Amino acid sequence: REAADAYELARDFDAVVRLNLEHLGNPSKAFALARMSRSAEASRSVATFCAKNDDHIGAVEFLLLARKTEEAYAVASEHDLVDRFLELLGSEGTPEEYKSLARRFDAKREHVRAGDAFKRAGDYRAAVTSYLRADDGAGIESAIGVVGVARDDAL
Repeated sequence: REAADAYELARDFDAVVRLNLEHLGNPSKAFALARMSRSAEASRSVATFCAKNDDHIGAVEFLLLARKTEEAYAVASEHDLVDRFLELLGSEGTPEEYKSLARRFDAKREHVRAGDAFKRAGDYRAAVTSYLRADDGAGIESAIGVVGVARDDAL
């Protein structure tokens, strides 16, 4: 406990997280510190802890904080948590990450989700194309919305 206090005073959050997970049995403090510090190393440690304890939502959250988007998506896909993954990713993803997600959704014929991801990536043309592939009115409405946002006469 004294070591954890000393590391915390020194603002070595990676060490404090590790101690709380491995020696002090205080995962809630480790989770809070990883979220607060946004340290990739601390987040990775917490993600590993969550995975070992079958906390898949926690693993996805902390893999995203560790900027391990592909690993987070793999865990989310395996455990039917893609919606939660998208919620946690929010607007923090890069255009490349959103495009990668969009291509996966298109391959699975989840065209509205693909369109949403392309839209977040700023690829409005691909978003409209994906939306129009959807077999429902929601896709058409979304496509119209993107055309309005894009302000691109070519669309």
